[in-house]
Amino acid sequence: MQIPLLRLVVVATLATACWGSSATRTESTGADHTKVELAASHNEVQTLRRRLKETEDERDGLTQRLDAIQARLKEAEAVATPPPTPTPPRRFGPDPAKTFSVPLGKWPRRGPADAKVTMVVASEYACPYCEKARGTLDDLMNKYGKDLRIVFKQLVVHPRQATASALAVCAAQRQNKFDKLDPLLWEKGFKARSFDTDTPAPDGTLQECWTQPAGCPIVLGLATEAGLDVSRFKTDMQRCEAELKDTQKELQQLGVSATPGFFINGRFMSGAQPIENFATLIDEELAKANDRIKKGARKARYYQEWVIERGEKTAVP
Repeated sequence: MQIPLLRLVVVATLATACWGSSATRTESTGADHTKVELAASHNEVQTLRRRLKETEDERDGLTQRLDAIQARLKEAEAVATPPPTPTPPRRFGPDPAKTFSVPLGKWPRRGPADAKVTMVVASEYACPYCEKARGTLDDLMNKYGKDLRIVFKQLVVHPRQATASALAVCAAQRQNKFDKLDPLLWEKGFKARSFDTDTPAPDGTLQECWTQPAGCPIVLGLATEAGLDVSRFKTDMQRCEAELKDTQKELQQLGVSATPGFFINGRFMSGAQPIENFATLIDEELAKANDRIKKGARKARYYQEWVIERGEKTAVP
């Protein structure tokens, strides 16, 4: 049987072309591939976001740990590092490079009147540093012997505790019994913290004990122990009040406001310092005195001529 020519042509064409159905499958495959890529990219984004979040959390954790370590380190350094040593307050006083005219008055003294070096001590019987300096002064007397004279003047900076003792030592000097009373005022007065203060007057008011007929009981007891004439002692304590006030004014005019203070041939030194510091200044003044005496200065009048007459009269503007 013969096949129509048209049908053969159609069959041949379909067998050799088929391009319409193949293009459709290609387009479908490309879309599926894009979807896969998009899904993979989405997953990758999610993964990266998750890792970034984890990194941020880890960074925050590390930051907190670092802050904690630094805080502990700071605390450890604070414990390990001692606090800074406070700077001692500056003590004001006369210029130590200058020579000041310091009168001696009638105050107690140790050493010869013609000593080449005179040290005037400003102290009181309620001052712990004044008590501390006592041994140093004894050592200096032993070291320099007849070349050193020490004069003890009272500068009361604790009026309630120290005024009666200051008047007492002034009164004792008038009986030439300073050396007897002085150690008792330190040992049984200062060290025992036993001080005369205001006492009741007959009218019931509190008055200064040395102004009352009965006197000051503590220093009177010590004066009795030292062998003083107690009746004269009470009278002299009242008379010494004016001398004490004058001495206070003199020392304050020279710029002294604290105890102990020392004038070594008119040159000032402050505080209970080591003996070497005193010796340095004493040696300087002793060398000056020896040189001047060799050139004609009178030893017996050395302090009067070279300190009293030539020294500065005041340190206060």
